[in-house]
Amino acid sequence: MTTQPVILLTFSNNTDDYLEMIVSEQKAIKKALLDFVDKNYLEVRDVQHASTEEIFYLVNRYHERLHIFHYGGHADQQSLQLERKVGVVQTADVQGIAGLLGTQSQLKLVFLNGCATKGQVKSLLDAGVPAVIATRVSIKDREAQQFSEQFYLALATDSTIAEAFRKAKAFIETSRKELKIIDIEATRNIKLDKFDEDEIPWGLYFHADQDEVLNWSLPRESPLEIDFGPDEWKRQRMAPVNEILVDDSLKAIRDSEIVKELARKIHRERKEGNPGRKPTDAEKKDAIVRAYPAPVSVHLRALFSHQLSKKYDTDRLRQLVNTYRQTTIFLTFILLSELWDASYRREDSLSISAAERLQLGAFFNLNPLGVATFDYFMLADALLRLAHRNGITLYIEGLQNYPDGWKAKETLQTANDHFQRMQQGLDAGIPDHLMEHYALSSEQQLARVLEELHFLAQYKMAVVKNIEVFQLKNIPPTAYRHIIVEIDNNYQDIGEKDRQQELEAPTDMESVLFYKDQLNHSLNLSPFIIDENALLREYNSKMYFFSYADEEGLHYYWMENEKDKLIVSRHHYPQIFRQFERARQEILGEKTHSKPATDVDDEDILSLI
Repeated sequence: MTTQPVILLTFSNNTDDYLEMIVSEQKAIKKALLDFVDKNYLEVRDVQHASTEEIFYLVNRYHERLHIFHYGGHADQQSLQLERKVGVVQTADVQGIAGLLGTQSQLKLVFLNGCATKGQVKSLLDAGVPAVIATRVSIKDREAQQFSEQFYLALATDSTIAEAFRKAKAFIETSRKELKIIDIEATRNIKLDKFDEDEIPWGLYFHADQDEVLNWSLPRESPLEIDFGPDEWKRQRMAPVNEILVDDSLKAIRDSEIVKELARKIHRERKEGNPGRKPTDAEKKDAIVRAYPAPVSVHLRALFSHQLSKKYDTDRLRQLVNTYRQTTIFLTFILLSELWDASYRREDSLSISAAERLQLGAFFNLNPLGVATFDYFMLADALLRLAHRNGITLYIEGLQNYPDGWKAKETLQTANDHFQRMQQGLDAGIPDHLMEHYALSSEQQLARVLEELHFLAQYKMAVVKNIEVFQLKNIPPTAYRHIIVEIDNNYQDIGEKDRQQELEAPTDMESVLFYKDQLNHSLNLSPFIIDENALLREYNSKMYFFSYADEEGLHYYWMENEKDKLIVSRHHYPQIFRQFERARQEILGEKTHSKPATDVDDEDILSLI
């Protein structure tokens, strides 16, 4: 599928050496490209206070779509000055940034609009970046803003990279005397330097054998207007809504006990005098919903509802995209739980590459703005490779089949690209005449994902609310009574399933467990997935997924409706808050400052009383 090119604009500032024109530069570039964005020719993503973590996340987020990377702010020969938080300096070495950008096969240009960035050019070109605009010396804030504005205005009028550079250069040469910039004006060097006003500081650098990139210009077509092939489309559109998803998914999970149960029922009725008996559409859907774990089945149930089964429209497409996203999040949380368990058991820390650490850092530092576009597929891909490299035997046997990560599996990579594109289309607005095709093709992609992840249908879920131990003097306990809710792949009926179960060994109380055959051999998904009713000791179950963190605490959303929020903090469910922080520290290999169980902070005392 053809996708929109992305231009990533990143900016940073410093409260001690403030650049007044940074915001103007950001607005001017976006204004220059506005017509292309409105017509869906390209996507512009801008970050005003860029950190290393956010840049790495966004470059990975727009993998294979990133065409231009722009930086505006303080810089020098070897680094960019980013922001750890608003106004707080974070220095990013060029080698790491170059290595990251060099992985982007569609990248055409890196534009470093900071002081004296020429020293970074060789690292970028050596990493595979085809063209770089950088500065030889210090540049003044207002000139930097004007040069970039003129460059993007020229690009927006069909100029090539080379032509746009020459036009921007000509503007600066023409207007310099009119600018009347004095020597003490703010510059974009990390240290204030004067420069020769007779010299134009910008240069366009490129590989001699890759000069064709200089002829690249912005696209004048939208991927939303692609010819999808009328013959194949006509054939596919004859299929009723859900037919592809139901039939393909059912075949994929034919080894699950739920599907076998349905097959035995059909076989029995045929022998009893109904030889033509076939499973009804409702029976097929019910088997699929019951086979998959609740975080997947609850969204499949919505897709199979009468309201979303009428036609391929916007609401159905939105639910298809959400079902894919929630399935990916669920698997990511499984992998994070696996890594926490592995890091807890190991004497040494996990071996984590710089790129993997940045991916994990981006997740643990998710904020309200970043969570909507966070690509869990990319994080899961990194976690799979990390687990394989560290020799971790994963609890879910099916995940062992991806030692090189998910991106190495074409089916999953294609599906993720598709659903990212669909989400982008929903945000921007999809033309009515293409909506039916987009929804149908999304149903096909979801069916392929579920077929690939069919092993999930072998697992169940349970919530452990409490554990009772009957301890007699000098006699070890022989059983632990668990008060549980079985979510066993039939989420609509969980209210009737609170029960007691005695096990020879305890699991974890107030936890969400994922298991295959036996509850005492399970994977605890807390604190990434939690159950509020278990924390409150209330009847039934209500599972929440982690979303992001901020000053208030950890934000979770209800599995069935993201508008239903739950905040965990030092004062509200402090045990979950501590678990999350410990998981973060141990996965990342940071030192944990554990205290004796009898130690309680003043804040904890207040929360307890």
